[in-house]
Amino acid sequence: MPDVTSHNIGQITPARHEFGAQHHAPTIRTVLSEFCEAFEDELRPILDPTQEAAEALAAAPQSVAARRVLPSLRDLRHQIHALVEKVAEQQAYVLIFGPIKSGKSTFMNALSAAYVSEVTCLPAYPCMVYVSPSDKPGFVATHYDGRTAEFTQREALHEIVAHGHQQLTRRIREVEAEGDVFDPAEHMPDAIRRIDINIPIQDLEHSGAVLVDTPGLYSRMKFGYDRMTRDFRNAAACAIFIVKTDNLFLEQVFDEFNELLQLFSRIFLVVNLDSSKKDLLPDGTLAPSLEHENPRQIIEAFENLSMTAPLKEALDDGRLGIYPVDLLRAASRRVKSSADGNGSGNGSADEDQDADFRGQADFEALLRDLTQFLNSNEYLKAFLDDSLRRSRTLIDELRDAVQDDAVKALDRDVTELRKERDEAQMHTETIERLQQVQWRDHVQGLGPWLLDRVGRLARQVKADASEPIGAAVEQWFESPNSLHHLLEQELLPIFASAQTRLIRDAEDALKRRASEDLAGLSATEDLLADISSIGIDMRQTAEAALGGLKAGAAVSSPRPQLSSEQIPVRRSLPDWVLLRSGINVRQRLFGPSARPDTEIPPEIKTSRLGGPARETIHESAMSQLDALVDKVAHDLPDQLVQGYAERFERDLLGQLERAQSKAAARLADLERRLSDTRHAHESLEALASKIATLSPAVDELIERFGQTDPATLTERAAVH
Repeated sequence: MPDVTSHNIGQITPARHEFGAQHHAPTIRTVLSEFCEAFEDELRPILDPTQEAAEALAAAPQSVAARRVLPSLRDLRHQIHALVEKVAEQQAYVLIFGPIKSGKSTFMNALSAAYVSEVTCLPAYPCMVYVSPSDKPGFVATHYDGRTAEFTQREALHEIVAHGHQQLTRRIREVEAEGDVFDPAEHMPDAIRRIDINIPIQDLEHSGAVLVDTPGLYSRMKFGYDRMTRDFRNAAACAIFIVKTDNLFLEQVFDEFNELLQLFSRIFLVVNLDSSKKDLLPDGTLAPSLEHENPRQIIEAFENLSMTAPLKEALDDGRLGIYPVDLLRAASRRVKSSADGNGSGNGSADEDQDADFRGQADFEALLRDLTQFLNSNEYLKAFLDDSLRRSRTLIDELRDAVQDDAVKALDRDVTELRKERDEAQMHTETIERLQQVQWRDHVQGLGPWLLDRVGRLARQVKADASEPIGAAVEQWFESPNSLHHLLEQELLPIFASAQTRLIRDAEDALKRRASEDLAGLSATEDLLADISSIGIDMRQTAEAALGGLKAGAAVSSPRPQLSSEQIPVRRSLPDWVLLRSGINVRQRLFGPSARPDTEIPPEIKTSRLGGPARETIHESAMSQLDALVDKVAHDLPDQLVQGYAERFERDLLGQLERAQSKAAARLADLERRLSDTRHAHESLEALASKIATLSPAVDELIERFGQTDPATLTERAAVH
């Protein structure tokens, strides 16, 4: 059995050692090392501008159409970063594909001779998992939006992945319910895109190999192999495809295989055997299955009966190798031997002859062939050429992204937002000016007009009240009602009605004037223009202010006052005989002067009061009504205008305060949106400028290194 301890997977490290040489010491440079150094010098500087542009665009308003290129920017930045790191470290990616439960994690254990399945068998989370050797354990989760999270304990990684898996499942259902095809870069940028796991792995310690575990084929959340393998197109990586013998003859298993043939220079097909399987014999006994006794016969049947034409062509060309391996036993042996200090998993001769370890030789052959390919000039040439092609493709895609029509429109977006911001600033300043205005002073001009109007209304009210008062007096003389009844029940309603009518007519006149004459304002054209510009309806404001007025609250009482002592009375014979005073006579006739509520028969009123008393009562009532109406006509205009002015100013200032609050919030929002959009515009312009410089530099790299002879990759190019 070949000794595989001398083989380091993907050991392409000479150039890496050269990078660490002292500046004063001679350095042997190879074509490969020159390429890697030049490649990193040219492409790494594009990463920060791309990240800054993506972050600026993510902060831009949702309404900015250029945000549609954000997923592309993030994706391209991720791919360029992965490519730069790969070239800088001269890493050989070993991608592991296969259906769910095919044995990928077991293969990882076997290949690394270390127990890594616990950290790579995550709960079906659809992301790439990179496993690299390191002195200290470390874990990094990279999200689609470019954020990273580092962990020192694998338990913390498990926790965040488990939580993220639940969120991802819910989001996928939401998007699918809306009839869309789920794309994590668009629909869930905080989803995990990649996990890097660095752990001590003895066999990979001095290797350039990085194991890349991919999600299982046919998983509901694989998002298509286009996205999952895009990072590795033109990356000169080799792929290992693992399938169990039970699935080897299923066409569905190889539906995606033709794409793998196009993506990778070399594919190793591992048929995962179960050497413990038993078959039923005709006599009912159980015997070791064909997987245990002759696995090569299974492979021959597959090649002759089920292999597709592209697979057969790849096999004949040497781009496809098939290896039947009992991965579980191979992993057990290598991990156990590594833990015991026996190297990379070589066992004793007795163990090699043990049937339980049949298939182990094929794993050693796989390891040998994989190592030889990764150490070959053929791989290094593919590494160089494919890195150049990949860089050209990515830079072109990045240039196309920043030349998108929506990105070009950012200048217009900034101009429009600046215009909106300036208008909002003017709007805010207008409101602030209006808040300083003494609004009650601008409606005081209504006072003289209303005073004249109410004076004319008062004359009409007095004229209209004369007849009802006369009728009331005449009816009183014809009734036995007391003088108190005349005052309270007959004259008071007439007085109250006259007062109410005058107040109502005055209010109506003020409302009509305020409605017809822009709230009755005596304002300049500039002030009126400012009011109109902020959209406040002055007529509605006036109506609201007038609607709450209590005009009659401060008006004097309309109650008529008539003392019995003012009324002439004829004395009767007993009055003369008994020498009764005038006061005594009136009290006996009308009742107490404070409340003259004694009823008086009509004939007594006729005989003792007569025409002089009738005239006195009528004139007194009319005189009091005139005084009442004149008083109201004098006081009411000022009361109405003052009350209206106070309420109008208070209501208007309240509206202005609310408008100012909204305007300030809108101005702040526009300032933020303008700043974010301008920052996105400037960042994308800076990125476009950087791309314009980088693009010819990449062309120069292609011209300089694109035709390199594989034989010269490790020859000395120069001595400094």
